[in-house]
Amino acid sequence: MKNKIHLILCPDRTGSTYLRRALTLHKNVIAPPENLQIKHAILAPRNKKIYLDEGVTWDKVEPVLHDCFRTYMDRWIDFMAEVYSKPGGIFILKQVGWVEEGWAINELCDIFNKSKFLIWKRHPFDTVLSQEKRWIKSNYFDSKNKSFKEICELSLIFWDRILEAKRQYLDKGIEVYEEKFENLHGGEETRLDLNVLNDLFEFFDVGRLENNDEALDRFLTFKFVRKRKKPEDRWEKLSNEKKEIVRNVLGNITKKLGYGVK
Repeated sequence: MKNKIHLILCPDRTGSTYLRRALTLHKNVIAPPENLQIKHAILAPRNKKIYLDEGVTWDKVEPVLHDCFRTYMDRWIDFMAEVYSKPGGIFILKQVGWVEEGWAINELCDIFNKSKFLIWKRHPFDTVLSQEKRWIKSNYFDSKNKSFKEICELSLIFWDRILEAKRQYLDKGIEVYEEKFENLHGGEETRLDLNVLNDLFEFFDVGRLENNDEALDRFLTFKFVRKRKKPEDRWEKLSNEKKEIVRNVLGNITKKLGYGVK
Protein backbone atom coordinates (compact mmCIF):
# COMPACT_ATOMS: atom_id res chain seq x y z
CA MET A 1 0.00 0.00 0.00
CA LYS A 2 2.75 2.47 0.93
CA ASN A 3 4.27 2.32 -2.55
CA LYS A 4 0.97 3.71 -3.87
CA ILE A 5 1.08 6.76 -1.58
CA HIS A 6 2.74 10.02 -2.55
CA LEU A 7 2.93 13.21 -0.49
CA ILE A 8 2.46 16.95 -0.96
CA LEU A 9 4.68 19.11 1.22
CA CYS A 10 3.69 22.72 1.79
CA PRO A 11 2.96 25.30 4.49
CA ASP A 12 -0.54 26.49 5.26
CA ARG A 13 -2.33 28.94 2.90
CA THR A 14 -0.45 27.96 -0.25
CA GLY A 15 -3.42 26.97 -2.41
CA SER A 16 -2.99 23.31 -1.45
CA THR A 17 -6.76 22.66 -1.36
CA TYR A 18 -6.98 24.08 -4.88
CA LEU A 19 -4.24 21.63 -5.88
CA ARG A 20 -5.87 18.69 -4.10
CA ARG A 21 -9.19 19.20 -5.86
CA ALA A 22 -7.42 19.56 -9.21
CA LEU A 23 -5.64 16.25 -8.65
CA THR A 24 -8.98 14.48 -8.10
CA LEU A 25 -9.83 15.16 -11.77
CA HIS A 26 -7.74 12.13 -12.74
CA LYS A 27 -9.63 8.84 -12.59
CA ASN A 28 -6.67 7.00 -11.05
CA VAL A 29 -5.84 9.55 -8.34
CA ILE A 30 -7.31 9.55 -4.85
CA ALA A 31 -6.56 12.78 -2.99
CA PRO A 32 -8.51 12.69 0.29
CA PRO A 33 -8.89 15.73 2.59
CA GLU A 34 -6.07 16.23 5.04
CA ASN A 35 -6.31 14.49 8.38
CA LEU A 36 -6.13 17.10 11.12
CA GLN A 37 -5.48 14.44 13.74
CA ILE A 38 -2.18 13.65 12.02
CA LYS A 39 -1.31 17.33 12.28
CA HIS A 40 -2.00 17.23 16.02
CA ALA A 41 0.19 14.13 16.34
CA ILE A 42 3.05 15.95 14.62
CA LEU A 43 2.62 19.02 16.80
CA ALA A 44 2.61 16.99 20.03
CA PRO A 45 6.30 17.78 20.77
CA ARG A 46 5.32 21.41 21.19
CA ASN A 47 4.13 20.32 24.62
CA LYS A 48 7.76 19.74 25.58
CA LYS A 49 7.69 22.45 28.24
CA ILE A 50 4.75 20.79 29.99
CA TYR A 51 6.68 17.55 30.40
CA LEU A 52 9.85 19.31 31.52
CA ASP A 53 7.93 21.39 34.07
CA GLU A 54 6.66 18.16 35.58
CA GLY A 55 10.13 16.67 35.86
CA VAL A 56 9.92 14.25 32.93
CA THR A 57 13.08 14.12 30.83
CA TRP A 58 12.50 14.71 27.14
CA ASP A 59 14.69 11.78 26.05
CA LYS A 60 12.06 9.49 27.61
CA VAL A 61 9.09 11.22 25.99
CA GLU A 62 10.32 11.84 22.44
CA PRO A 63 10.76 8.20 21.29
CA VAL A 64 7.24 7.37 22.47
CA LEU A 65 5.77 10.31 20.55
CA HIS A 66 7.60 9.23 17.40
CA ASP A 67 6.33 5.69 17.82
CA CYS A 68 2.77 7.00 18.29
CA PHE A 69 3.11 9.01 15.09
CA ARG A 70 4.24 5.96 13.12
CA THR A 71 1.44 3.84 14.57
CA TYR A 72 -1.13 6.51 13.73
CA MET A 73 0.18 6.73 10.17
CA ASP A 74 -0.10 2.95 9.76
CA ARG A 75 -3.71 3.02 10.97
CA TRP A 76 -4.54 5.91 8.65
CA ILE A 77 -3.02 4.12 5.67
CA ASP A 78 -5.09 1.00 6.44
CA PHE A 79 -8.22 3.15 6.69
CA MET A 80 -7.61 4.81 3.33
CA ALA A 81 -6.97 1.46 1.69
CA GLU A 82 -10.31 0.19 2.96
CA VAL A 83 -12.44 3.28 2.25
CA TYR A 84 -10.92 4.88 -0.84
CA SER A 85 -8.88 2.29 -2.68
CA LYS A 86 -9.65 1.36 -6.28
CA PRO A 87 -7.79 -0.87 -8.77
CA GLY A 88 -4.79 0.88 -10.28
CA GLY A 89 -5.27 4.00 -8.18
CA ILE A 90 -2.69 5.95 -6.21
CA PHE A 91 -3.07 8.17 -3.15
CA ILE A 92 -1.69 11.71 -3.00
CA LEU A 93 -1.83 13.06 0.53
CA LYS A 94 -1.96 16.76 1.37
CA GLN A 95 -0.96 17.54 4.94
CA VAL A 96 0.17 21.08 5.69
CA GLY A 97 1.50 20.02 9.09
CA TRP A 98 4.11 17.62 7.70
CA VAL A 99 6.99 20.06 8.15
CA GLU A 100 5.85 22.10 11.15
CA GLU A 101 8.15 20.04 13.35
CA GLY A 102 11.58 19.14 11.99
CA TRP A 103 11.61 15.59 13.38
CA ALA A 104 8.57 14.66 11.26
CA ILE A 105 10.67 15.05 8.10
CA ASN A 106 12.92 12.14 9.12
CA GLU A 107 9.92 10.03 10.07
CA LEU A 108 8.28 10.61 6.70
CA CYS A 109 11.50 9.76 4.85
CA ASP A 110 11.55 6.39 6.61
CA ILE A 111 7.83 5.63 6.38
CA PHE A 112 7.44 6.66 2.73
CA ASN A 113 10.92 5.88 1.40
CA LYS A 114 9.49 4.57 -1.89
CA SER A 115 7.08 7.45 -2.39
CA LYS A 116 7.34 10.59 -4.49
CA PHE A 117 7.21 14.02 -2.89
CA LEU A 118 5.71 17.14 -4.43
CA ILE A 119 6.99 20.36 -2.91
CA TRP A 120 4.20 22.87 -3.42
CA LYS A 121 5.18 26.54 -3.38
CA ARG A 122 3.47 29.90 -3.37
CA HIS A 123 5.00 33.36 -3.14
CA PRO A 124 5.73 33.82 0.59
CA PHE A 125 4.41 37.39 0.52
CA ASP A 126 1.02 36.16 -0.72
CA THR A 127 1.02 33.33 1.81
CA VAL A 128 1.50 35.81 4.63
CA LEU A 129 -1.34 38.02 3.39
CA SER A 130 -3.64 35.00 3.32
CA GLN A 131 -2.51 33.98 6.80
CA GLU A 132 -3.11 37.46 8.17
CA LYS A 133 -6.65 37.44 6.83
CA ARG A 134 -7.37 34.05 8.34
CA TRP A 135 -5.50 34.28 11.62
CA ILE A 136 -6.13 37.85 12.68
CA LYS A 137 -9.33 38.98 11.01
CA SER A 138 -11.13 35.69 11.65
CA ASN A 139 -9.61 35.36 15.16
CA TYR A 140 -7.99 32.05 14.19
CA PHE A 141 -5.34 33.34 16.56
CA ASP A 142 -5.95 36.11 19.06
CA SER A 143 -4.66 39.23 17.33
CA LYS A 144 -3.23 40.41 20.66
CA ASN A 145 -0.99 37.32 20.75
CA LYS A 146 0.00 37.13 17.06
CA SER A 147 1.50 40.27 15.59
CA PHE A 148 1.95 40.67 11.85
CA LYS A 149 5.71 40.30 12.29
CA GLU A 150 5.23 37.05 14.19
CA ILE A 151 3.09 35.69 11.34
CA CYS A 152 5.91 36.53 8.94
CA GLU A 153 8.48 34.87 11.21
CA LEU A 154 6.35 31.75 11.49
CA SER A 155 6.05 31.63 7.72
CA LEU A 156 9.84 31.89 7.45
CA ILE A 157 10.25 28.87 9.74
CA PHE A 158 7.86 26.80 7.61
CA TRP A 159 9.58 27.70 4.33
CA ASP A 160 13.01 26.98 5.83
CA ARG A 161 11.75 23.53 6.80
CA ILE A 162 10.39 22.97 3.30
CA LEU A 163 13.88 23.58 1.90
CA GLU A 164 15.39 21.37 4.60
CA ALA A 165 12.91 18.63 3.70
CA LYS A 166 13.92 18.92 0.04
CA ARG A 167 17.58 18.52 0.97
CA GLN A 168 16.92 15.47 3.13
CA TYR A 169 14.72 13.77 0.54
CA LEU A 170 17.28 14.28 -2.21
CA ASP A 171 20.07 13.05 0.08
CA LYS A 172 18.09 9.84 0.67
CA GLY A 173 17.42 9.29 -3.01
CA ILE A 174 13.72 10.14 -2.80
CA GLU A 175 12.20 11.56 -5.98
CA VAL A 176 11.14 15.19 -5.56
CA TYR A 177 9.20 17.51 -7.86
CA GLU A 178 8.60 21.23 -7.33
CA GLU A 179 5.71 23.30 -8.63
CA LYS A 180 4.24 26.73 -7.92
CA PHE A 181 0.63 27.56 -7.17
CA GLU A 182 0.93 30.53 -9.53
CA ASN A 183 1.72 28.22 -12.46
CA LEU A 184 -1.26 25.93 -11.87
CA HIS A 185 -3.68 28.76 -11.11
CA GLY A 186 -2.43 30.99 -13.90
CA GLY A 187 -3.45 34.26 -12.25
CA GLU A 188 -7.07 34.32 -13.44
CA GLU A 189 -9.97 33.84 -11.05
CA THR A 190 -11.07 30.37 -12.13
CA ARG A 191 -8.28 29.31 -14.47
CA LEU A 192 -6.61 25.92 -14.22
CA ASP A 193 -3.52 25.34 -16.34
CA LEU A 194 -4.05 21.78 -17.57
CA ASN A 195 -0.53 21.52 -19.01
CA VAL A 196 0.92 22.05 -15.54
CA LEU A 197 -1.59 19.63 -14.04
CA ASN A 198 -0.79 16.96 -16.62
CA ASP A 199 2.92 17.37 -15.89
CA LEU A 200 2.12 16.57 -12.25
CA PHE A 201 0.18 13.47 -13.28
CA GLU A 202 3.15 12.30 -15.35
CA PHE A 203 5.44 12.79 -12.34
CA PHE A 204 3.10 10.57 -10.31
CA ASP A 205 3.08 7.97 -13.14
CA VAL A 206 -0.66 7.95 -13.79
CA GLY A 207 -0.58 9.43 -17.29
CA ARG A 208 -2.22 12.57 -18.61
CA LEU A 209 -5.93 13.37 -18.49
CA GLU A 210 -8.01 11.62 -21.12
CA ASN A 211 -10.25 14.63 -21.75
CA ASN A 212 -8.97 18.09 -20.81
CA ASP A 213 -12.21 19.94 -21.61
CA GLU A 214 -14.33 17.58 -19.56
CA ALA A 215 -11.91 17.83 -16.62
CA LEU A 216 -11.93 21.63 -16.72
CA ASP A 217 -15.75 21.75 -16.81
CA ARG A 218 -15.88 19.50 -13.75
CA PHE A 219 -13.27 21.56 -11.93
CA LEU A 220 -15.31 24.74 -12.37
CA THR A 221 -18.29 23.09 -10.63
CA PHE A 222 -16.37 22.71 -7.36
CA LYS A 223 -17.74 25.02 -4.69
CA PHE A 224 -14.36 26.34 -3.62
CA VAL A 225 -13.69 27.80 -7.08
CA ARG A 226 -14.96 31.29 -6.46
CA LYS A 227 -13.92 34.90 -6.90
CA ARG A 228 -11.13 35.98 -4.59
CA LYS A 229 -9.19 39.17 -4.20
CA LYS A 230 -6.02 39.06 -6.24
CA PRO A 231 -2.82 38.97 -4.13
CA GLU A 232 -1.52 42.13 -5.81
CA ASP A 233 -4.68 43.99 -4.72
CA ARG A 234 -4.16 42.95 -1.11
CA TRP A 235 -0.48 43.88 -1.32
CA GLU A 236 -1.24 47.38 -2.58
CA LYS A 237 -3.59 47.98 0.34
CA LEU A 238 -0.98 46.90 2.88
CA SER A 239 0.61 49.68 4.94
CA ASN A 240 4.19 50.67 4.15
CA GLU A 241 5.21 49.50 7.61
CA LYS A 242 3.87 46.00 7.00
CA LYS A 243 5.39 45.88 3.53
CA GLU A 244 8.78 46.63 5.05
CA ILE A 245 8.30 43.88 7.67
CA VAL A 246 7.49 41.33 4.97
CA ARG A 247 10.52 42.32 2.89
CA ASN A 248 12.89 42.20 5.86
CA VAL A 249 11.68 38.86 7.22
CA LEU A 250 10.88 36.98 4.02
CA GLY A 251 13.06 38.63 1.37
CA ASN A 252 15.89 36.05 1.40
CA ILE A 253 13.69 32.95 1.57
CA THR A 254 11.55 34.34 -1.24
CA LYS A 255 14.59 34.45 -3.53
CA LYS A 256 15.64 30.91 -2.49
CA LEU A 257 12.19 29.67 -3.51
CA GLY A 258 12.60 31.20 -6.95
CA TYR A 259 10.41 34.29 -6.60
CA GLY A 260 11.10 37.99 -6.97
CA VAL A 261 10.78 40.34 -3.99
CA LYS A 262 7.89 42.79 -4.31
